[in-house]
Amino acid sequence: MISTFCLMFLVMAIAADTACAIRCYQCETSTANRNRGCEKGFLDPAYEIECPDGLNYCETTTTTNYCLSKVTSVTTTRNCTSSPKSWCYNVGCNSESCRSTCKTDLCNDDGGAMSNVAGKFLISTAMLVPLFMQRFIS
Repeated sequence: MISTFCLMFLVMAIAADTACAIRCYQCETSTANRNRGCEKGFLDPAYEIECPDGLNYCETTTTTNYCLSKVTSVTTTRNCTSSPKSWCYNVGCNSESCRSTCKTDLCNDDGGAMSNVAGKFLISTAMLVPLFMQRFIS
C-alpha cells in the first residue's frame, strides 16, 4: 500500500515538472531605451508569457559595450529558449555578452540560478516524505 503510494507520488512529481509549459519574462531594457518594467527588482507581470512548445527554458542575455574601459551601454533581454546552455564571451574588443538560462517559472528575473536550485530542492524533499512516512508509520 505504502509502496504504491510512493510510486504514484513519484510519477506525479515528475509529471508536474514536465507537463506544463514554462512561464518566462519576455522584454528588453537598455541604457539607451530604459524599460523599468524589465529591470531586476522591478519586473512587470505584463511581460510574463507562457513559452511555446519546444522552448523549455528561460534566458537572460546581457550585452555590455565599453569604450576606453568605461561602460557605454548595457542591454538586457529576457525570453524563452530551447537551449539550456549558459555562456559569456567577448564580442570584439569592446563588448561582452553573457547568457544565463534556467528551467522554472519566471526564473529569468536575475535570480534564475537560485530559483532553479530551490525548485529542485522542493521536489527532492517532497519525494522523501512518503519514504519517511513508510519508515515511521509502519
